[in-house]
Amino acid sequence: MDVSVIIPTLNEEKNIEVCLKSVIAQETDVKYEIIVCDGKREDKTFEISKKYADKVILSDVRSIGLQRNRGANSAAGKYFLFVDADTILPKDYVEWGMNKFNSDSNMLGFCAGFKFSNPNPKMVFTEKLLCSWFDFNDKIDFPTLLGFNTFVTADAFKISGGFRDVPLEDADFARRLHKMGKTCFFTDNFVITSPRRLDEMGLLFSLKYYFELELSTRYPNLKDILSSTSYVEYRPDEEKLHQAFINISTYTNNSAELTDIMKDYIRKKADKFTEELRQQFNETNVWAKKTNDQAIENIIVVSQSISYITSRS
Repeated sequence: MDVSVIIPTLNEEKNIEVCLKSVIAQETDVKYEIIVCDGKREDKTFEISKKYADKVILSDVRSIGLQRNRGANSAAGKYFLFVDADTILPKDYVEWGMNKFNSDSNMLGFCAGFKFSNPNPKMVFTEKLLCSWFDFNDKIDFPTLLGFNTFVTADAFKISGGFRDVPLEDADFARRLHKMGKTCFFTDNFVITSPRRLDEMGLLFSLKYYFELELSTRYPNLKDILSSTSYVEYRPDEEKLHQAFINISTYTNNSAELTDIMKDYIRKKADKFTEELRQQFNETNVWAKKTNDQAIENIIVVSQSISYITSRS
């Protein structure tokens, strides 16, 4: 077996069939199996999965990271492809992914870019900016692996210990795998995924939410000034967070230089994307300026904070 496609699920009857059909539709000669690890559902996820998957495993623990590990424990492939139930693969994904591994013997793992499944102006802007941002991080040797499409060698996965049951389990796994060797975020292929968490939580709050989880996971001593320190949906104390970063005033030369590079990069990309979307969706200049200003302000705050914390760690 070449590839094991592993899909963790929990009450995904509305999404899982489309996801599985996209996996079955792969145009490749690569031998692959499909494994679904379900968190003892309360809907028809199990029954739907049985129609398409080679293996459907029930997990006593409901944890997306631990369910991925449980699926990997039953996998026979030399490579593991982790896909979320609300994600759709393009028909060439497995072939494309294997070509990446075959062309670079040092490659341990990677992911592709993404597009949201409901292309309204706000979400198209967000997907373009986030993919560009992840691409930038990759270029400065801070690669991102998105849990909803992560392709890794089975050996590297096992040596790393797999996913842990922590907030932002994919970011945690990405950091540990990158310490072992080469990982990448690629923009020459894209999956389609659901923006449902962004829809539920609001765009700007979601960015802050995930950023806080990232910080609290990497730097536990910051938990006193962060509100979102566990994987739940609630609004942080924005004033406390904002004030905490205002009080940060000491930057090293390197971090300040990096922050300037980030600012310039973000402004250029935001300007480009908002103009493209304004024309595509016939939006007004007022909408474009507001969207642009909000994105730049929030993401620059994030980049400044990352630069500072990295310089002091």
